[in-house]
Amino acid sequence: MAKFRFTYLLLFALLFFGGASAQSLQELNKKKGDTEEQIKNITLLIESTQKEKELSTNQISLLKRRMDLRKQRLEQLVYEISLLEKSIDEKHLIIQGLNADMESIKKEYARLIQYAWKNRSYEQLIMFILSSEDFNQAYKRMRFYQQLLAYRKHKADEIVHYQNLIGSELNEIQNRIKEIEQTRKEREDEFVILSREEGNLKRFVSNLQSKEKELREELQRQNRIKQKLASEIKELIAEEARKAASMKAKDKTISLALAKKFSDNRGKLPSPVKSGVLSGEFGEHWHPVLKGVKVKNNGVDITVNEKSTVYSVFEGEVKKVFTVPGSAYAVIIRHGNYLTVYSNLSHVDVKVGDTVKTYQEIGTIGFGKKDNSVLHFELWEESKLQNPAQWIIIK
Repeated sequence: MAKFRFTYLLLFALLFFGGASAQSLQELNKKKGDTEEQIKNITLLIESTQKEKELSTNQISLLKRRMDLRKQRLEQLVYEISLLEKSIDEKHLIIQGLNADMESIKKEYARLIQYAWKNRSYEQLIMFILSSEDFNQAYKRMRFYQQLLAYRKHKADEIVHYQNLIGSELNEIQNRIKEIEQTRKEREDEFVILSREEGNLKRFVSNLQSKEKELREELQRQNRIKQKLASEIKELIAEEARKAASMKAKDKTISLALAKKFSDNRGKLPSPVKSGVLSGEFGEHWHPVLKGVKVKNNGVDITVNEKSTVYSVFEGEVKKVFTVPGSAYAVIIRHGNYLTVYSNLSHVDVKVGDTVKTYQEIGTIGFGKKDNSVLHFELWEESKLQNPAQWIIIK
């Protein structure tokens, strides 16, 4: 009996952790699907931008982003193989436990058959019942025999049940082996693709490096845009500070409430475009082409694959609409003491003083020429820069 209890506990533990492995595989498959979708979107963007005759640093960023995703996919495939191998080991242990239990049941069933054979005579059964001292004892003897037959049938059914369970687990092992073979093939294919893309990237970078003068001029242009944005934001903050001094208590309360709602949605704010790829990350990074040159990004850059609508990520008030030389329009929206900045818009649908709702259209991002297909998005807590990737849902 103690052996049975141990076996049941072992099977329970294996089935529990086996379920956890299945859940891990499901979660991994979802992540793999997301990675594959991102690779597909970036590939479409790269194909669109490569139709242009002039190569740009944004194309290099997209190529690097796709390579990073492919490396991520390789890691996912390696992890998937380890999970599948682990699940096979678990299933072998389950089969071992099921076989041990089935052997015990078979031995017990064999004893019942032997007993039935020794007492197989119908006359013996009748005599056994009729030799009872009273009706109550006769009834009990009859019930005992019926229960014995039912118990024997139950044990036979149990053996069949265990055989079916073992067969099912063996089939699952075969399926897992096939999945491992397929995943290994996918991993090999991904290695080949990644190696080819690394070669393409080196070639593209080399081509761009031959245009160092144009790249440095482009870098200066981008820096002027950043300075213009920072200047407009600084001016807006100073202006708002002056207004706050004379603001009524009621207005201050409303502003604080809106800021609280905004901060409560950290990490859950929608992307300012429905479809796009993160092609420029927040913070300081090495220039993708120019050696020894660092660039600072005050926000994130999102590349779109066609003319796209730009949306407000949260409710608020439009505080500034202005043009940035070489970067079309920019819009600044206040959400309490938070500011969101949408730059490089080809068209604007809002004006200063407008109250916008969450995910309301505020303009359009163009498409087709160099960086015209890139939305630059910033997020500030008054004069303090925030990393937008920590606030908005963006892939």
